[in-house]
Amino acid sequence: MSKGFTMIEIMIASSVLAILGGVGYSILNPRAAKLRAEDAIRLANIQKLAEGLEAYRQIERKLPVDTDGNGDPTNDVVNVNIHQFVADWPDGRPTAATQYNYVDSGNTVFGLVVARSDGRIYKYRSSTPWGKRVRECGSTAVPTDDLCP
Repeated sequence: MSKGFTMIEIMIASSVLAILGGVGYSILNPRAAKLRAEDAIRLANIQKLAEGLEAYRQIERKLPVDTDGNGDPTNDVVNVNIHQFVADWPDGRPTAATQYNYVDSGNTVFGLVVARSDGRIYKYRSSTPWGKRVRECGSTAVPTDDLCP
């Protein structure tokens, strides 16, 4: 009887350890978990903004106007009562570089975009073909069109 390990036993043991290590790293990777959490916050914020702006349009019978062109219609005095629908524009959340951009197109359609951590974007478009939902688009998507490249 041999008192050592065979080559097969060593290879199987090292393979099992490598698989467990890879799975453990993918589950416990704090950087990836943080980025997923930040993207979830961005998605929730853009959905809430879209709901608030749609409610504003229904009640006021018009879209808010971004008169200063900064992508935030809540700080423009022409948008009466907007804070009843959108209490706070979430720029800078979840990270300082996060910016939510609003664009109205001729007072009939509006768009919202925010960049994700992977370079893609979340985009909302209030036009009928979009079905009033947030989509994940390429980084070239802009809020002023119905395209989602």
